Amino acid sequence: DERIEVYHTNYQPLEWTVADRDLSICYAKVVCDLAYEGERVIGLHIVGPNAGEVVQGYAAAMKLGITKEQLNNTVGIHPTIAETFTTLSVSKSSGESIEATGC
Repeated sequence: DERIEVYHTNYQPLEWTVADRDLSICYAKVVCDLAYEGERVIGLHIVGPNAGEVVQGYAAAMKLGITKEQLNNTVGIHPTIAETFTTLSVSKSSGESIEATGC
């Protein structure tokens, strides 16, 4: 659908830095509806540790109509995986690499 834009990335949880784990396992994605000003967030997916805690917080924001623009302007809690969603910039349509480069 032309109205949908997906921003995504692989990420490295801080607790995996020393453990030398596969950096392609953890994945974060935000699905946006371009028909709304600011790109309304209509979906959020995460694969990785503590996913339940992260999704619960963002679910409330989505219910209130958060946009990608508002998400981008949110100060991420550092160092947590939740901050990954405030810095997503690679869209699927861009074809750019989503390879994790570290925390």
